[in-house]
Amino acid sequence: MVINDIKNTLDTIFLQFKKLGLDLSVNQNELLLLKSKALSSIDPKTKKNYASDFETPLLHYVFEPHEDSRSDKSVLLLGGIHPDEIAPLYTTWKLLIQYLKLEDSSTIKNRIIIVPLLNPDCFIGSGQQGFIPSRIKENGVDLNRDFYNPLEESLNSPGFQPEPEIDFLLHLIEPY
Repeated sequence: MVINDIKNTLDTIFLQFKKLGLDLSVNQNELLLLKSKALSSIDPKTKKNYASDFETPLLHYVFEPHEDSRSDKSVLLLGGIHPDEIAPLYTTWKLLIQYLKLEDSSTIKNRIIIVPLLNPDCFIGSGQQGFIPSRIKENGVDLNRDFYNPLEESLNSPGFQPEPEIDFLLHLIEPY
């Protein structure tokens, strides 16, 4: 992923929060942390970074526990499956920023994986003016109602095409 994609994505997300009257009050140091620690995953089928239908990069952050306190458990925190539910989305971003600013990781016992905005298209739209966040994608899909079992789908529906966000999420969960 080109670093500019991450910067542009984060800038667009924070601009949308401002348009909604919810300034996250991210200072330059926090913005630098968000940009430098953002991760993306490669889709093994396309060999490209996972992205939404509108080509917005799907980002995640991983916090590893300190060696002395490490557990083999992982916690997955998802934000923005339903981007019209603004309070949990806002809270996820604020929590992410707090974790990025942690100076002492010894308090972290489990690996923490944060996907702060799983459904970027429904939060920022395709750039149209006055866009209001929605839970339903342009193709009519509600991501929270579209999870699937990859084994069942590949056996029963050979032409099945998963939503890129759900495919990304399953790919992210698989190693843990």
